[in-house]
Formats: sequence, structure tokens, C-alpha cells
Amino acid sequence: MKKFKWLATLFTGMAILLGVTTPVHAVNGTLTITPSTHSGRMEFRRAGATQNSYEDYMILNINGEPVFCLEPSIEVFQGAYVGREFNDVERINANIQIDKATFNRLTLITYYGYKVNPNHKNYHYTQALIWETLGSRAVSFNGTLSMSEYQAWKANVLNNVNNFKQVSSFHGQSHTLKVGESITLTDNYNVIQNLFVPAENGGYKFVRNGNQLTITATPNAADGRFTFSQFRDNRIHGASIIFRKAGSQTVGSFKLRDPQGTFVNLTAIKNGIIRIHKTSELDGQSIEGVEFAIVNKATGQELSRQKTDKSGVIIFRDLPANVDYIVKETKVANGYLNKRVSKEHRLQPGQEFTMTFTNEPTTAITSQATAEQGGKAVYAHENQIEKVNLDRLIKGRDYKVVSTQYDKATGKALSHQEKTFRAVDRKHTLSFTYKAPSDLQVRWCRITLRNIRVASYSAFQ
Repeated sequence: MKKFKWLATLFTGMAILLGVTTPVHAVNGTLTITPSTHSGRMEFRRAGATQNSYEDYMILNINGEPVFCLEPSIEVFQGAYVGREFNDVERINANIQIDKATFNRLTLITYYGYKVNPNHKNYHYTQALIWETLGSRAVSFNGTLSMSEYQAWKANVLNNVNNFKQVSSFHGQSHTLKVGESITLTDNYNVIQNLFVPAENGGYKFVRNGNQLTITATPNAADGRFTFSQFRDNRIHGASIIFRKAGSQTVGSFKLRDPQGTFVNLTAIKNGIIRIHKTSELDGQSIEGVEFAIVNKATGQELSRQKTDKSGVIIFRDLPANVDYIVKETKVANGYLNKRVSKEHRLQPGQEFTMTFTNEPTTAITSQATAEQGGKAVYAHENQIEKVNLDRLIKGRDYKVVSTQYDKATGKALSHQEKTFRAVDRKHTLSFTYKAPSDLQVRWCRITLRNIRVASYSAFQ
């Protein structure tokens, strides 16, 4: 077999998606005819003919690549052929002309009909459909092939041809994602199935499932254009060549000019949020109306000040990443103690960080002073009883209650008592007993809880 040689600039590697394919201006080759694995022949009616023609099942190759007849009923001979790229309009003979639209259709018929699944049956059916595209009509197949099978095969191939797209339906779209966020793009053209999709690229994770592409932004996500392309296969992609030999049928090698491909533009939002959740230590319920401020630790600048909503939540949004923040409680809700608690956090790219704060409720205290026998009248040397009722206690917490007796006239402390207890419920009752003074002067008591003055009460005359 005579070896052919390229008469154009050679190229190596894979072409860049949607780039310009290096043209091949001319190529010579040797045509060989090999027997088919199928027996029989095809009957067809050439355009303008008055009778049918017959074609035995055979396989044509030039330099090892399959080629297809373009002139039905013209005999084909083995030997040297001269080839070149198809022109935009190619006149095969007086009756057959291939314009650009027909040429594109023939390349797709060859691709879907034969090259996707190259076997002898598909070769013969592809040859028949090429002839039909050029104006002839398949009449029958005998032997191991059949007309009914061809018609079903033809319908499937033409459906693929008619719906072929070079790029996906989401080609060129722009999307913005927060770090950790995912989007799913659906390709209505079914191109993405044919493309190479890396598991991760440029800080984004990619997952293909059928005709869908899911994209997830990671903390390392970079802004840019992300391209997905079909691997270049020299059997499928490249220049289409028309071969001629004097006195023999004209044949063609059809290839897709470029692989399919697509690209999307991606932008990552790396700012994050800090979410505050405020609850009561008493019952775990959310607290509304608590004020917090967020501060840049490095600069000391207060960035925002907000109050918790009905769910006890504040969200500080759009915070730059890789910054240390201080969140501090500035005002409490009524009925709660302000411990002036603050927390720090270094925010990561795209992070949604939650800080939880709790408030201790102020303890509700009521006190009733009575004589030992009951009532308010105190007699000499009769005991004075201070009964203290406490509410809104935290279960399991230790408390100390201090009761101090004062001289109302002078304000001088006469005596005091302390009692400690561990709360087993939100309510608790204590009693303090004092000896009544013999002079029956007015006395009063002050109650303190955990060294915090919470209430004062008058005693007796």
C-alpha cells in the first residue's frame, strides 16, 4: 500500500476548545476494498435514473480510515487517490453537488451513523443514508441486513443529527456562588455527557449526572471562565477530505471539524456571616430585643449594632473573610442581667458561623415580714420573721441570700444572716428570724442575692 504524506503543517496534542483546527490542504492515499462481515447487497434508485442499481456489501478504506462513496452506480477501483479538503461548495459530478449545509449534514451522519459505534453494519447503513442525502433512494437490503432495520436505524441517526449542538444550552452563562453553595445546570442539548468534566478545578467541584452539571464553590474558588471539552479523537475530529481518481468513483472521509465543548463564567463570593442566637438560661427560650455590636478586632472599628429578633437571632452579613471579629452584648432585655459577655472568631471564606449567648434572668424576690405569732404587731422580746420568696431561679445553680436588719432611724445595721441553697426548681422560699427589740423601734430588712442588692423591705414598729 502506498503511504500518504501530509502536505500541510503537522499538529500535535489536543486543540483548545472551540479553537481553530489546523487545516490540511491536501493528502494523497491508497484506497483498499475489504470484504464485509455481512453478505448480500443493497438496491437503490439513483436520482434521475429509470432503474435500480445494486451495491455489494464492501468496506472502503484509504490509509486505514473508512471512506464513503459519493457517486452511486459509479464503479470504485483500488489504488492511488488524490485528496484535499472539501470546498464550501463541492461539485461531485453533473448531478451531485455538496454545499456547506449538505456537507455539515454528511459529517454528522457519518459521526452518529458509524463513528460513534464503528462496525460493518453501521458502515453499510451510513453509506445508504449518505446516498439518500445526495438524492438517491434506498430500495431494499438483502442478506444479513434488512430495510426495516435500516429505517429504524435511520430514524435514530437523523434524530441525533437534527438535534446536534456544538455547545451546551448553558454555554457562556455567568453564575455567582457563595463559598459552600452549589448550583445545578441542566443541558437541554445533551452535550455535557460527551465532555470531560474534572472533579475539581480552580477551587470549584464539578459533578456530572446525565445532562446535569453541579458546581460547588470551595474556599479556594477563583473567578474566571471554566471550559469543558470533548477529547480530540483523530478518527472523529479533523479535516474532511474528498478523494478522486480518474475513471473511479469519488469518495469522502468525513470528520467533525472541532470537538464539542462549552464554558461557564464563575464568580465566588467569599464574604461570610456571623449569626447570633440569644437564649434564656432559665428555660432555653429565645430572647428578643438584646443588643449586640460587632467590632473589627484589629482596628477596633464597630461595624454594626443590632437587636435580636423574635427568634433571638441577629445576622451580621457580608463580612470580609480572614478577619478577627469581636461580638459583644451591649444591652440586655428587661428582666435579665447584663454580664457584658463578648466572643471572638476569625471568619473563614464563605463561612456561616453561629455564636450562642445566654442571659441569666434577674431573680424575682418578694418578702413578707411578720411577728412570730403572725400579724404586724411585735411585742417586746417577740421574734420577727422575714419570709423571702424567690422566683426565676436556674435549676442546679447555687445561690446565697443575705438578710440584713437595720435601724430605720439611724440606718445602722443591727444584724444580718446568710443562707445558701442549690435550686431544684425555679422557685424557692427561705425564712430569716430576728429577735424584736425591746424598745419597739421601727426596723427594716434588706435582702441581697449573690451579693447583689435586689430589694428592700420595711419591718416592724
